[in-house]
This record gives sequence, structure tokens and C-alpha cells, in this order.
Amino acid sequence: MLKGEEKKKILIVEDDIYMSKALSFRLAQEGFLIKTLFNGENVVPRVKEEDFDLVLLDLIMPKVDGWQVFRDMRDHHITTPIMVISNLGQPEDIDRARELGAVEYFVKNSTSLKEIIKTIQLYFKKH
Repeated sequence: MLKGEEKKKILIVEDDIYMSKALSFRLAQEGFLIKTLFNGENVVPRVKEEDFDLVLLDLIMPKVDGWQVFRDMRDHHITTPIMVISNLGQPEDIDRARELGAVEYFVKNSTSLKEIIKTIQLYFKKH
């Protein structure tokens, strides 16, 4: 992040506590403001209440999954960009997420934390 630049706020929605903590820690080290949720149940109210620059969204979670979060955000006309972080790596899952509006899709077991951070930084440089 550039000096004097306003910090970007990211909402991490991830039920795996270790992944959530690792992402939170590394993104905070890079100067991002981080908030976390451990399922999709409260994403829409949280995003309506706070102005996030990005949502990092897992797809397979208890209570409300990431697919439902996509639909709920669309139904509430929320346009916050979403990057998916999921174990679902089939082309049809990736295509479906992109059709629903995902700006990026990371498959957990084949993407390093370093790659995720770098992609997020590049995204914010472009947008």
C-alpha cells in the first residue's frame, strides 16, 4: 500500500478458522483493514452496515453457503467485489462463480497465500 493512501477494507467470509486467521494476519501485515465472518449468514447485513472494498468468500460453509451469499448480495443490489477462495476447483464451479460476479477465483489447495495477497494488491492497483 502506498503511503498516505486510504486503507482498503476487506471482509473475509471463511469457516476454516486457520485459513481465516492466516488470511487476516497476512492481509493486515500488508496494510489492509480486515473483518471476518465464519459463515455466510450475516454477510449482507454486515456489508450494508460497513463499506467494504472487497469480500473474500468461501463457497462451502455451514448455515448459509457462498452460493447463497452471491444471490443475497445480488438481491439486495450490493455491488461490493467478491473474490472466491474455495476447495471447489471444477471448471463448472469456477464458471458459475464468475457468472455470479466473482472478480477472481482461488482454489485453496493450488494457490499459495502469497499468490492471493499479490492478486488482491494488483486488483486494488487497477481499481
